[in-house]
Amino acid sequence: MRRPARSPLLGLAAPLLAALACAAPPAAAHEADPTIATTADAISPALPGVSASVAYSLGPELALVNRSSSPVEVLGPDGRPFLRIGPGGVEANLSSAWWYQTGVPGGAGRVPPRAQHGGPARWARVAREPAWAWFDGRLDGGVSTVPPRVRAAGRPAVLGRWSIPLRFAGGSARVTGHVEFRPVLGSITPRLVSPPSPAPGLSAVVLPGRVPGLFLSWTGGGAVTVLGREGEPFARFSPRGVEVNERSPTHLDDLRARGEAPRVAADASAPPVWRRQADAPSYAWLDSRARYPPGQPPEAVALAARPARLRTWTIPVEVAGRRVALRGETDWVPSPQAVAAAARKRRAGGGSVPWWAIVAAVAGVAGLVGLAWALRRRAMAPRA
Repeated sequence: MRRPARSPLLGLAAPLLAALACAAPPAAAHEADPTIATTADAISPALPGVSASVAYSLGPELALVNRSSSPVEVLGPDGRPFLRIGPGGVEANLSSAWWYQTGVPGGAGRVPPRAQHGGPARWARVAREPAWAWFDGRLDGGVSTVPPRVRAAGRPAVLGRWSIPLRFAGGSARVTGHVEFRPVLGSITPRLVSPPSPAPGLSAVVLPGRVPGLFLSWTGGGAVTVLGREGEPFARFSPRGVEVNERSPTHLDDLRARGEAPRVAADASAPPVWRRQADAPSYAWLDSRARYPPGQPPEAVALAARPARLRTWTIPVEVAGRRVALRGETDWVPSPQAVAAAARKRRAGGGSVPWWAIVAAVAGVAGLVGLAWALRRRAMAPRA
């Protein structure tokens, strides 16, 4: 019997797993338990053009979008603003320790000495778009574990509530939300459907996670350019190593997903600002194009408790003047318990599955996202 061809990337498995074991980033308490879900409920009072939601990468992040003509300031636990989002984009207060602490889950971001004792606000633009997401320790609502009685009941239950203050047009407001227990009944899994080597010398591997990652390796003699979500140059591979365009919105997405601070504001239309990331022509990054943005499947998919395709995606790559594509699919894979429960309900002739049966978390992704983290350069320290 003929054996299947062995991918040259399979030999990387051992060092990658070793890197995962020793260099995974710190995880928030909620990331360690995928049955704990964080949700944003409202902004009170409502602010015109301002919206808030919770996104997941290495842990829950609060994402704020401001499409109004007035900036909104986000206040830290000390009552001082650390973030300002408005028509001119996003600005960070470099005198605020909270700005640095919100860059990494669990508040583990390094705080420069100049910001450790506060002082007058020093604003620096970190993004051109009026939107930002950050890890905020207040999102845990004081919850770290699920009470045994709640877990045994197997039904969603509110565990705690959280609130983050804002300033807008001279007034005050709050983003409020809650933390709840949600049984995990499946996973959202990306996979590559195009050949893992779309061009000679080019190899790709998908790294599953809440924000999926891509690992690309190039052994050819010329240059390879990965294009970003707006068609801009994102990453450039050559025999000398890998460079990343710091102006690329895809690079900004990657930094946000990792909890890192950008050095310059993203602008897809601006000339690239290349920065060396690796001395060898291989690189891993988190790419939101492979992500399923809603974070949970539609109700019809949950009711069926069957595998389903949630989205397809494409990442263009230019190889020696020729464009190829990494094409993939992101699927919903129900857990065996969910499949068995649905089968029992069908045999019993029961009605529809209640809303809480819809999964809102993906089990076991913290380590896999850590794999992409371990492959990348060491985290950039925000400039003070």
